[in-house]
Amino acid sequence: MVTQNNALVSKLLTNVSNKFSPNNYISERILPTIKVIQTSGKLGGYKNEHLRIGTYIHSGDGPYPKVKLNNRKDQDYSLDKHALSGTVTEEDFKNVEAPFDAQKDETDDLTDLLWIEKEFGLATTLGDDTIYSSGHKVTLSGTDQYNDLANSTPLTDAIAARQAIASDTGTRPNIAIMNMEVFENLAINPSILDSLGYKDNRPGGLEMGELARAFKVDQIIIGEARANFAKQGQPDSLLPLWGKHVIFAVAPKSVAKRQVSLGYRIQTTTPRRVKVNNIDNPPNSIEVLIDDWYEQLIANIDAAYLIKEAIA
Repeated sequence: MVTQNNALVSKLLTNVSNKFSPNNYISERILPTIKVIQTSGKLGGYKNEHLRIGTYIHSGDGPYPKVKLNNRKDQDYSLDKHALSGTVTEEDFKNVEAPFDAQKDETDDLTDLLWIEKEFGLATTLGDDTIYSSGHKVTLSGTDQYNDLANSTPLTDAIAARQAIASDTGTRPNIAIMNMEVFENLAINPSILDSLGYKDNRPGGLEMGELARAFKVDQIIIGEARANFAKQGQPDSLLPLWGKHVIFAVAPKSVAKRQVSLGYRIQTTTPRRVKVNNIDNPPNSIEVLIDDWYEQLIANIDAAYLIKEAIA
């Protein structure tokens, strides 16, 4: 007697797959972009000698009073090349089936790694209170933190931030940066709701534009990207790249001469250049190369104010 076994093969669904890809990266929205050819150079700027008060009355036939201002300054920049490569083998092309795509998956994963590095780099810099002067930072604790809805005073903190930046740069901040958790606490803060006339009729909390109006900035920028902070082999730990802070800043939409800006993203090429090479080791494989050549230059840290640990 012949026993017949029916082999059961579990097939992948071809039109759906699960994957978390970070979204709403904001590092390239905060710093205006300067495109350059050379990988190093200088960013020009001005001191404030042209703002000193004097008496400049001229009378009679004598010459006009002469001034000689040493008002120009510059700042060095040097770009780093951030680059990764990955190999897609002949076996990958043969064995990887829909919904997976061997080449696209490799390209997307490498791209995410470079994006996360850039985002984390700027978030870490702007969340580091040691780079700010004493008048441009505050660390909240206890009842001052914004998750304490009854006692915290975010509008008073916002006034301090705007005044500090205006005092040292002559320009008021136009953006406030935070992660979603901070925003959600601010969106239901009674003092902010009351200031906008919503104390008793806004059960769903504020929209981003309404919080911007309360903070007197043009835009609230929310950093939602997350990274896996767990060591390899350990359970995943997906945490926000932007900490529990609020950062007020002057961030122009584009580059221009004679303007105040927290900084610039100085870039040689379009972000994240992708190149694919055919390789013979292993045979019939391709190599995916991605690079991103930039510096996130903080040009004027006084154009920012850090409210650190805004929530617990």
